[in-house]
Amino acid sequence: MIEIREDALKQHDCLVVAFAGLGHALGGIPYEFHRTLSGVDCAALYVRDLGRRWYQYGPGDGDSDPRQVIKRIRQAKKHCGARRLVFLGNSMGGFGALMYAALMPQADAVLAFSPQTVILPGHDERWLSYWQEIPNPRYGDLAALPRPKADVLLIYDEFNPLERKHIRHLLQTWPRCHVRMSPGNHDVAASLLASGELAPLIARAIASEPRLPLLQRLQRWWDFR
Repeated sequence: MIEIREDALKQHDCLVVAFAGLGHALGGIPYEFHRTLSGVDCAALYVRDLGRRWYQYGPGDGDSDPRQVIKRIRQAKKHCGARRLVFLGNSMGGFGALMYAALMPQADAVLAFSPQTVILPGHDERWLSYWQEIPNPRYGDLAALPRPKADVLLIYDEFNPLERKHIRHLLQTWPRCHVRMSPGNHDVAASLLASGELAPLIARAIASEPRLPLLQRLQRWWDFR
């Protein structure tokens, strides 16, 4: 079941859609990135998958059907008067952010922290017990989807072999993604949060002025942080 929280919507040039991970929390907040985004100048929409199915729903799943979720995102963007649409997610939420960016050409940028990129058996045993419960995942392999028109930033720990495996799998068919390494094993976002670096990174990524490509907008942050 997909749950969407809309109380942080407001008139703004940029709408950030935050997709929650498996635990539905980062820093103990039920909606992942809620505390961070509350300190960032943007409108926000929070999405979480209570069924822990990596956002794999279909026409028979009512409001959880990706078509209905996309409709809600479009309505939120119109409500805010936003020109920029940014997707954000960690782990399972990173998968969701990437998946919806591939399904929505309106997305301008995606920030995915330690994302899975394929949820089919044989790729990663850490969440296999969950993946085995997902009936016929429609979008189980992100590499099989068209690369989004959006700028894509993948942030992960390159020294963790499973994290590296997911990123390399996606880059086979999404070659123009921006990739940055940050220590933390699977908890890169939590590490950045603890160090106080997460909010500045997100703020720079979503800034609409100056209007530069994502990589150029972040270059100074990465070089001088």
